Amino acid sequence: MSDILNPMYNLLKKNVKWNWDEKCMNAFIKIKKVLSSSPVLAHYDPNLPLILAVDSSPYGLGAVLLQRGADGAERPVCCASRTLAPAERNYAQIDKEALAIVFGVTKHHQYLYGRHFILRSDHRALSYIFGKNRGIPLTAASRLQRYAVKLCAYDFEIEFVRSIENCQADALSRLPLSSTSGRVKSETERCSYLNFIRENFPVSFKEIKTEIAKDPLLSRIYGYVMFGWPTKVTSELEKPYFNRKDNLYIDQGCLIWGYRMIIPKKLRQMVLKEIHDGHPGIVKIKQIARNYVYWDGLDADIERVSAQCTACVSQRPAPPAAPLHSWPWPAEPWSRLNIDFLGPLNNTYYLVIVDAHSKWIEVEKLQTISAAVVIGRLRQLFARFGLPKIIQSDNGPPMSSAEFGLYLKQNGIKHNLIAPYHPSSNGAAENSVRTIKRVLKKAVVEKMDDLTALSRFLFTYRNTEHSTTGREPAVAMFGRRLRGRLDLLRPNAAERCARRGPATRCSYGIMLEIVLNGRRVKY
Repeated sequence: MSDILNPMYNLLKKNVKWNWDEKCMNAFIKIKKVLSSSPVLAHYDPNLPLILAVDSSPYGLGAVLLQRGADGAERPVCCASRTLAPAERNYAQIDKEALAIVFGVTKHHQYLYGRHFILRSDHRALSYIFGKNRGIPLTAASRLQRYAVKLCAYDFEIEFVRSIENCQADALSRLPLSSTSGRVKSETERCSYLNFIRENFPVSFKEIKTEIAKDPLLSRIYGYVMFGWPTKVTSELEKPYFNRKDNLYIDQGCLIWGYRMIIPKKLRQMVLKEIHDGHPGIVKIKQIARNYVYWDGLDADIERVSAQCTACVSQRPAPPAAPLHSWPWPAEPWSRLNIDFLGPLNNTYYLVIVDAHSKWIEVEKLQTISAAVVIGRLRQLFARFGLPKIIQSDNGPPMSSAEFGLYLKQNGIKHNLIAPYHPSSNGAAENSVRTIKRVLKKAVVEKMDDLTALSRFLFTYRNTEHSTTGREPAVAMFGRRLRGRLDLLRPNAAERCARRGPATRCSYGIMLEIVLNGRRVKY
């Protein structure tokens, strides 16, 4: 063959002008005849050793099944190739080479299954990953692990060869057959699978075959699979099968999609009854069904069967006993307080108090959270704002102690303890704790003192409109906003009134009363 291709080899030499003349054309025609002649191709002989050579290129896969004769010459029995799908072209090279192995083995399944053969690859890493002397590494990618599981069913010895010695498969991978299907199953493999599912089905494949011939829809789909699909279908009932046409095939008169048997309409109720046996629930039933059967509207039929099952309906989980109920909004400020602890954060605790009416927040820094310390801080707050009517807290040790309960009782304060393991019952305090925690963590990032950061945040928070009440916490608490540095930007109305006469001051006093939300200013 090298002698025949000599005129074509000359075109590959350096500094040679390309000229496809009559000699090159004759060599091309002659080499095709030689490659397809009996001295090259061989019939399969079960007594001769098998060799499977595989290779991959950036856009295709190639595989050649060879047999070594008595004279030591290797002759091809079968050749196969296909193009890579767009997603497969993005694979790493090791994944492409592994995909070529899986393609070659599954394509020649009828020759290789149950027989020992030599697998040739020009990728050295795969000889270690798929080799028998070493198990698949734990660090191998999940795709390679899946490929290794598939190859466990075959008896082979992997052999590394240089690319120049793997020219048959290399040529096929670079001139692949145009194909859109990612994996072609051999007839033997399909038949093996049908024999497996036949033992697990409530009906035999013979019944399914008979009913398919009687089913108006599936009989047409059967004809499409046998004799070719139309360019498009107009029937809405045929579209689900048309969209899956690349994975539909016929095995012993039955329609199969991938590994799932397509059930005729007459037998579907019987199959649903078998799958529903044991009442595993809708989700579990769908999982079981997707391992065995398929038809259009399978999920809807499963839901219908479960909804009509008396046992399933009677034991369905009951809805919540009552809908979630929000705490009533207090009519006046500082009447109900929500209390919770934050910490330990940097070996420090913080007592967070939230007024349910105004959403005013107070934060007290504590070194310990004993009842005595908590009572002392609350006493200081009550001296500024007065005694509340209700305090709401969780069941923590300070709050559930007898000392704390006695203090509240002596001051006429009702104590509401929320239900254990239901922190959402004290949601106002929980949300405030989460907000304060973020403020403290930001202070750590900015290397700022925690009390300074808290003071700045609380001032801004109290002067900002709250999304729940629609008012600033300071206005809801005291009837006025807190004076800040931004207020220096506004002109001072009081100074302007002082520079005018009594009558003028009176008129300006009315304007100032309107601006400050009803707080009367007397001069």
